[in-house]
Amino acid sequence: DFQNYLRTQTGNTTTINIIICTVDYLLRLQESISDFYWYYSGKDVIEEQGKRNFSKAMSVAKQVFNSLTEYIQGPCTGNQQSLAHSRLWDAVVGFLHVFAHMMMKLAQDSSQIELLKELLDLQKDMVVMLLSLLEGNVVNGTIARQMVDMLVESSSNVEMILKFFDMFLKLKDIVGSEAFQDYVTDPRGLISKKDFQKAMDSQKQFSGPEIQFLLSCSEADENEMINCEEFANRFQEPARDIGFNVAVLLSNLS
Repeated sequence: DFQNYLRTQTGNTTTINIIICTVDYLLRLQESISDFYWYYSGKDVIEEQGKRNFSKAMSVAKQVFNSLTEYIQGPCTGNQQSLAHSRLWDAVVGFLHVFAHMMMKLAQDSSQIELLKELLDLQKDMVVMLLSLLEGNVVNGTIARQMVDMLVESSSNVEMILKFFDMFLKLKDIVGSEAFQDYVTDPRGLISKKDFQKAMDSQKQFSGPEIQFLLSCSEADENEMINCEEFANRFQEPARDIGFNVAVLLSNLS
């Protein structure tokens, strides 16, 4: 009853649809975060003030996605329909663009890893909200069709996101393989950037640009040595969790 009350306050002379109001706020927030991305897209790194502002914006967006999930879980079909007929899809399309491009940018500087983890947490909460939106709905229903249209519109960004996760999921298996370990001669599990590239080339799992991207994401010490295990584990958990939820989402829509 309280979930429905958020949408329509029966008995009141004026009702306010909190679902729509929340989405309107989310859309404004997404536009601000997108502006933030465009401002920093041409810069090498985000300075401390920018990090704090971005972190705060992501924290608020995370709370908004969690609130939307609470509005519709159960499921509450009235709230699901209200959400599906709002401008939610515009906000999600905008967030997917930010996720795809900011992930690639932030991953290439070790000083921005914490910010990247916050971005991945936000992405995880958005995917959970999308899954909740499908809860209890028929396979070919209106909401599912709208979600498919949204994903088709964002296909290039979704592809970038999945490619990012796929690279880091593969990396752990590759680094742990016997063939790769032949290149790791340091007993501490360290490998030079040059040997890392040779080892990756020998595996034939990644293209040249992909290997260069992974190298740019690695954190080398003063001797240009990379800790293989630490690097391979860096994005394992979010890649596994978000990748699984996205796979569930896509299988529900297939």
